[in-house]
Amino acid sequence: MPCPSSDRRRCRRLLRVDSRRVQPVPAQIAHDPVRHSGTGGNARGLASLTPTWHFGRPEIPARSIALCAGALAVPVAAQVAFAESVGEHEVLLWLLAVVPAFLLAYYRGWRGAATALAAGMALLSLTQVYLSLSGNAVEDRLMLLVVVGFFILLSLAGGWVMDMLHNARASAERLALTDDLTGLPNRRHAHMRLEPLFERAPADGLSVLFFDLDHFKAYNDRYGHPGGDRVLSAFATLLAQKAPAGAFACRYGGEEFLAVLGGGGTADAVEFARSVRTGLSRQEDLREPLTVSVGIASWDATMTTRGEILAAADAALYAAKAAGRDAIRVHRRDGAPAEPLPVTGI
Repeated sequence: MPCPSSDRRRCRRLLRVDSRRVQPVPAQIAHDPVRHSGTGGNARGLASLTPTWHFGRPEIPARSIALCAGALAVPVAAQVAFAESVGEHEVLLWLLAVVPAFLLAYYRGWRGAATALAAGMALLSLTQVYLSLSGNAVEDRLMLLVVVGFFILLSLAGGWVMDMLHNARASAERLALTDDLTGLPNRRHAHMRLEPLFERAPADGLSVLFFDLDHFKAYNDRYGHPGGDRVLSAFATLLAQKAPAGAFACRYGGEEFLAVLGGGGTADAVEFARSVRTGLSRQEDLREPLTVSVGIASWDATMTTRGEILAAADAALYAAKAAGRDAIRVHRRDGAPAEPLPVTGI
């Protein structure tokens, strides 16, 4: 539920603090819990070589890259430059090539394991060709074959183990970012996705809408939590259906939902709000009719954090509630009380 009027200033202050606490999602993250909220997202199989990262793909540390290079350089140096010193079992040093496979699999899943395996096999082959041409070929071919087999087996085993680890991590991250009831992104994920959109707002524009189901608590008391849950799920589906291209919606908390239109102006936001309001009035599977109040705020040059545009939309929502509910209100940039645009029907 929105904050009571007496606590509105405190709530907005907390909102601004919260806006500094969540880090933005890097641009390379393409996963969307709205499309992957079901169990099917876990059954990726071996066809997907790259793990899913919800909180940003970690960079491979320089020390890990150096360790991989060293693990591959040691057996090459041993066979090429110190063959007599290491003895006839120098080929066993090639088991060090498993180190890059495990390290890269940890950071990149199957793709990392495959990269390390390909690099190790290529280096091993080139080294053996050089030794053959120089007259120092490995005499124990059986040992070499066994080492190659162990190398391949351990690399694949490492890739498989790390793939399970990445699947479990991605599943936990998805749960942390998705509302369990509606399948929409939750408040945390909304803040993360809003941050890069806010940064591009001066060039692209940005509008934020708060939706609050009117008298939902009374409806929930009359028909119980199952009835209330059906309403929330139906409204989430309606939001997802009506959202224009490039927009996203989330369940912000309780019966309050947030929609963000990246690149959209106030007129687009009002049209979207009207379509949602009309769609809700035509829902036939509700026990009784429900209405929704909507607060809209669009970016302007005075806004320096995403918390400010959220607070502006929240103030417009309170104005819609104060106007008797079942209304749409747009935040005034001049600081005056929120009022509707001159659009028929709001």
